[in-house]
Parts: sequence; C-alpha cells; structure tokens
Amino acid sequence: MKSVNKWFISLGFSVLHAIALSVGIYCFLDVFSGFLVAAVFDEPLLANYPRYVPFCIVVGLLALIAFILICWLNTKLFKKHSFTKPMLVVEAIVTLALTVPLVMVWADFFAYLHKIF
Repeated sequence: MKSVNKWFISLGFSVLHAIALSVGIYCFLDVFSGFLVAAVFDEPLLANYPRYVPFCIVVGLLALIAFILICWLNTKLFKKHSFTKPMLVVEAIVTLALTVPLVMVWADFFAYLHKIF
C-alpha cells in the first residue's frame, strides 16, 4: 500500500475516533452534570426530562461501543498493512485536536434535541 494511502486511512480513523469520542464525552458530561445539579438542588432529573436522559445514556453507550470497535479495526489494519509509529502518534494528536471542537458541535445539536424532547 502506498504511503499516501496509509496517511489518508490514518487520518480517516482519527476523524472516526474523534466523532465517537466527542459524542461519548458530551453524553457523559451532560448526564453527569444533570444528575449532579439534580442532587444538589433536590430536583428529580428523570421527572423533568423523561426521554432525554435515557436517550443520552443509550447514545453514550453506543458511542463507547463504536469507539472500541474503531480502535479494534484500527489495530487490525495497522498490523496488516504495517503502519509506522509516527502515523499512530499523528493520528492520536489529530484525534485529540478534533475532539474538543466536535464536543462543541454536539453540544449545539443536543441542545436542540433537549428542546424537542
């Protein structure tokens, strides 16, 4: 496999990692902060948002499963096509750099869903 194709595959995996990781992080933070606020102010979170909280938990768990599957597939391809360690380092850096802006995008999307549900 050509070196350019390996870099595109690596960057593609970093985008997939960032998407799954950012959805999982946002869902975890949203549910955790909701339960924390509900505990401090003694408000029932599930009574106020009966469909949103389970939806967010399910989406977060699916994001975790997707992240694990993407990592497994990434490992298989790295072994099969003998990718280099610098490619893995670049992939990790790009993943971390994309995760924070994608969390902001998911925050806007889930705020919209929060109004609907």
